[in-house]
Amino acid sequence: MKLSQIQFELSWPKSIQLINLRGYILDKLHQKGDVIRWSIYQIKISEEEVNHKKLIINAVIIN
Repeated sequence: MKLSQIQFELSWPKSIQLINLRGYILDKLHQKGDVIRWSIYQIKISEEEVNHKKLIINAVIIN
């Protein structure tokens, strides 16, 4: 069992409402390993594309 700290960028599609965002993030995190804890570190809003957001996620996982 190995603990890893990761940081990655995740696109937030317009089709994912705020109420469903937690589940969307956890689905993506589970692809990388078992999640111990996670947080949204930053939200980037694109100036070129309307309503395009990127989330910077920090997480501790077991892999």
